[in-house]
Amino acid sequence: MWLRLHDRYLGGDRLVRHGELNPESTAFAIQIALFERFAAAARAAGARPVIVVFPDQESVVAARHGQRTVVGPLIASLAARRLEYVDLTAAFLNPELAGSVGDWFASGGHYSPAGNRIVAQWLGRELLARMAARHTDGAAAQDAPTPVLVRACPGGTVRQGGVAAAGVGGAR
Repeated sequence: MWLRLHDRYLGGDRLVRHGELNPESTAFAIQIALFERFAAAARAAGARPVIVVFPDQESVVAARHGQRTVVGPLIASLAARRLEYVDLTAAFLNPELAGSVGDWFASGGHYSPAGNRIVAQWLGRELLARMAARHTDGAAAQDAPTPVLVRACPGGTVRQGGVAAAGVGGAR
């Protein structure tokens, strides 16, 4: 028991160190490898991979105070590898949002209905804007692959699945 506690909270290979994801940890390396494999598989299937990073409550609080978040090293690593990503932390930065950070999260770290609404609205606009920008670069709407989304949790859990872009070209 002590060894597991030591490894999780004190060991050099722990996923979170000094309040940020630890890029030197085995778990971080595995997560990045999974994202790279996901992106390659999505491209091979004709889809456009987009990695979506969902911040936890502590990250939202930190970002709203202008501080670094736990996912900073993950974002830096994705950018360095030229993997397209969306950091949903930005969805929570508008000072005119209704409610407070505590209203956007439920127990257990999940988003509340209000938090999910903020994320859904912001992410929908962001994906549509990216697709529109891509279309203005000469790609025809019917030739553009459907975005594929991945979820990256600050705790290291990875989930993946496909989502059609709603409202693009009248199709769903």
